[in-house]
Amino acid sequence: MPDYKALHEIEHDFQRLDLYVAENLIHDLSRSKLQRLIKDGTIRVNGNKVKPNQKLIQGDIIEYDFEYKEPDKLNPAEVKGIEILYEDENIIVVNKPRGVVVHPAESVKDPTVVNHLIFLGVPLAPVSYERPGVVHRIDRFTSGIVVFVKDMKTYDGMVELFKLKKIQKKYIALCYNRFKTLQGIIDMPIGRSTKDRRKMSVKPGGKSAVTHFEVKAEYGDYSYLELFPKTGRTHQLRVHLAKVGHPIVGDDVYGPKTNEFGLTGQFLHAKEIVFIHPVSGKEIYIKAPMPPELMSILESIKDEK
Repeated sequence: MPDYKALHEIEHDFQRLDLYVAENLIHDLSRSKLQRLIKDGTIRVNGNKVKPNQKLIQGDIIEYDFEYKEPDKLNPAEVKGIEILYEDENIIVVNKPRGVVVHPAESVKDPTVVNHLIFLGVPLAPVSYERPGVVHRIDRFTSGIVVFVKDMKTYDGMVELFKLKKIQKKYIALCYNRFKTLQGIIDMPIGRSTKDRRKMSVKPGGKSAVTHFEVKAEYGDYSYLELFPKTGRTHQLRVHLAKVGHPIVGDDVYGPKTNEFGLTGQFLHAKEIVFIHPVSGKEIYIKAPMPPELMSILESIKDEK
């Protein structure tokens, strides 16, 4: 028997169960293996065994079982550069370096933030085998704030805060080209690209995605922004900015393949987060310093007007 059963409510109609699970719940399984899990009833809809091509409607509940293994059975590994910004008995918040992945996966070969927390002996909530303590993620080359939880009560509370959009996040980014307005809202739905399943794109019928932006400075043909995502779609900030003609510097997936700074990966930093602690009820405000690599780029262009 499985140790844990996860429940997930569908917010919008969707064409196929297997595609939905691959895009939103279980990212690291092959299509064939995922379909086998649906066929054998490991993944169900409203408690029933269904086919992989089952259509989903708003309000459906996806259930799936998994056997939890203690986090200490994952390899502990020290990762240089991870800074602990805040810790209490329920949560721990880190400043993730650029180039480090949040949690293990079949495709990830290098140690992750989760491996580092296990190395430090931090207890992590049994969310899943590969994702103990993980309540949200940022991309490999995005630096900054990531929150982890130590118990399932706190996990449920944080998930609810994200669902109700009661967590405020601020990112900073350096983008190409000057904006016509110094602040605005990008409201464009995002879904998986039909041309490249590894990428996301703005598309009709995608999930609602909203980003507020403010231009803080302009350096030549570059714009330095503060970004306030109101939703948390995969690659949201990168996709939105590229779509409106301002791809993030260094983002070779959604922007130019090379950049004059020799930067690997996007110039994007999760700078601040504010939320009400789900257990203590206290307001938590955390700020993460920008990596020196990004600071030096800003210094190199600050005299350009």
